[in-house]
Amino acid sequence: MPLPAHATPSAAAKPHPPLAGTWAGELITADTSRRVIVHFTLRQDGRWGGTLDSPEQGRTALPVTVLPLPNGIRVHCPALHGVYSGNFAPGGKTIVGHWAEKSVRIPLNLLRADPPAAP
Repeated sequence: MPLPAHATPSAAAKPHPPLAGTWAGELITADTSRRVIVHFTLRQDGRWGGTLDSPEQGRTALPVTVLPLPNGIRVHCPALHGVYSGNFAPGGKTIVGHWAEKSVRIPLNLLRADPPAAP
């Protein structure tokens, strides 16, 4: 599910709390688990971007499209045909959401893996 073309994030679309930095979580299914690590950056053009690592799949630095929302995010990873949608939990150190690939939705909570970057 790609993001709509008109959903281009801008510097004005800043999620609260700060998003920049590394976030990590684990996808758990009945027969396997795999880590997901996402690195979010605010680019010089004012748009959010980033990369996704899936170490158990041997995949690193996969480009993602990021759409910041007032209290959460939507992330599209074309290489994995997946979309992550989540909302910040109180305190801003966790994003509670789910990963969707094809018709499967799996809970995925991302935890801040590094200190928040300066605004």
